[in-house]
Amino acid sequence: MFCRECGTENRNDRKFCSNCGAPLKDYTKPTENLIHPDEIKEKQVKVEKKNKADNVLKVLSISFLIVAIVLSIISFAVNENFITPIIIIALICYAIALILYIIKTILSKRIENSINEEKK
Repeated sequence: MFCRECGTENRNDRKFCSNCGAPLKDYTKPTENLIHPDEIKEKQVKVEKKNKADNVLKVLSISFLIVAIVLSIISFAVNENFITPIIIIALICYAIALILYIIKTILSKRIENSINEEKK
């Protein structure tokens, strides 16, 4: 039997959907609100793409943050002639990490909003 909320196929003896937890015996909702299993697959693909993009941006932002921290620490140990360029590079890395984090947050919210709009 298919869930009327999310379209997930469940065993016939289940009382609640294994995916979303909706009651399976509640037939009060009109059938036009049913989600076809193909639509579920499309949504799952979108969520997987979102997760991959999030992971890539996380790794990049953390990498730039680590480089910036390492450069900041190095700037205290090196000759005075090299302090300014190292600090500038560290600040650029901090800025790139922050920008990547902001991009990740914005993209995540846009994708979540589009998924939520499709549910309605």
